[in-house]
Amino acid sequence: MINPTILVVDDETVGRKALESLLIGRGYTLLFAANGEEAYTQAITHKPDLILLDVMMPGMDGYTVCRSLRDNPDVAEIPIIMITALDDHKSRLQGIEAGADDFITKPFNRAELRARIRTILRLNRYRRLYQQNIQFNWVIEHAEDGYVRLNAQGDIVFLNTRAKLFLELPDEEETPLAQLNFLDTIRQQYQCVPQMAWHGWPQPNGGQDLEQRYLVRPETAIMPAVWLAVTVLDWTGHGLTSTDSLIRLRDVTSVVTNQMDMRNFHSAVSHKLRTPLIYVVSSLELLVDEKDGNTEDSGLAAIALEGAYHLQTAVNDVLTYAQVASLARRGETLCLAQLGGLLEEMKMLFKLKGLVWHIPEPLHSIELVLSQQGMEVLLWELLENSQKFHPTHTPTVEIELSRPRPGFIHLAFRDDGLHLTPEQLRYVGTPYFQGEKHFTGQVPGMGLGLATAAALLWQVGGDIRVTNRTNRSGLVIELNVPEKFSSL
Repeated sequence: MINPTILVVDDETVGRKALESLLIGRGYTLLFAANGEEAYTQAITHKPDLILLDVMMPGMDGYTVCRSLRDNPDVAEIPIIMITALDDHKSRLQGIEAGADDFITKPFNRAELRARIRTILRLNRYRRLYQQNIQFNWVIEHAEDGYVRLNAQGDIVFLNTRAKLFLELPDEEETPLAQLNFLDTIRQQYQCVPQMAWHGWPQPNGGQDLEQRYLVRPETAIMPAVWLAVTVLDWTGHGLTSTDSLIRLRDVTSVVTNQMDMRNFHSAVSHKLRTPLIYVVSSLELLVDEKDGNTEDSGLAAIALEGAYHLQTAVNDVLTYAQVASLARRGETLCLAQLGGLLEEMKMLFKLKGLVWHIPEPLHSIELVLSQQGMEVLLWELLENSQKFHPTHTPTVEIELSRPRPGFIHLAFRDDGLHLTPEQLRYVGTPYFQGEKHFTGQVPGMGLGLATAAALLWQVGGDIRVTNRTNRSGLVIELNVPEKFSSL
């Protein structure tokens, strides 16, 4: 803690020396002034915590200095103890009217003066803390971010108005806050993602926590998704107890959505342009390799022309795609009976060593809360990621669908590419928003495919889990996609 500063004002050297000997070595920073004008200048410049002001000085006396300081809003709150040889009622009344906080007559009792100084400094410190607390509370209550303070058990002991809005808690909560557990409260409305980052959380904070955690409220047929970035703030040395945690909730919905739309737009461009071009390229390759003259030129030309028509249509789709708000379009669904066709198309687009899938017959009629274009991008990202990070870029991918619990379809993607390190597995599903300024979504050694898939799934209420395959190379990517009319 910074030592309190005391300004000693006395026109006599012996008076200043007497007060210096009284206060030196007791944890104070001492300043001195020999007249009223100098006292006023010192007070304006240094803003001391206390002024010991002699009354009887030539020129600008102590009463005048006191009134001048009280008239200046920058220094009006500085406590002033007047010291004088006058011991009459009129002099004391004049000092109080000038704005003095206390009045001591000479000769003074040294112990009494020290006690009064300690008392006034303590009261002034409490006053400043109170004012700072009022200012802090005003800022917090008007902040765009939510702030939540938790005790060692993870119970809420304070939250501002914005946090109450995020957590849908009334302004006047009948239940004591300490009875509201933070994790229990948020899980009633949000998904905690990535799951790995929430294990064993919260811990008492002793410094900056760099983990990236998000609360995602899945979108519904009438409401868009909501993304909150959760940050444990570094409050070390700012007055909270060592067992408390201070949490910031920041609405990053627009940032995540914009980044998702940008990445999904790029994916859609690639997909929409590549699909028809496959027909054109394949047909032209057959035409070039034809050995029997022109017998089928007209048929091959017709196929090539059809591919060109497809290309023209796709370009138009791409130009209008920028208006799509989300690939997980509210109200649109995908029937699992359509998934086989999408996979057949992907098999043709990607030069994989193998792509096999199994969709049990009873699941064909189930609808997912994901648009067809959303599923196209999801499959594209996963397959492209498997291909990109395979040693020879020719992976074998197996896809298996099941329904282990009502309301969700489980998709298991297995490839035979590389294993990931524990660090990569921890952050492989991190979405685009990363930190205050940069949200690239980049993970060293990984592409954006899995981050795109994770963000898309979280937005509709699903989740993703990535693990290394056991006893062989490759990854297992498990997706849980909500069904239409599920509890979400």
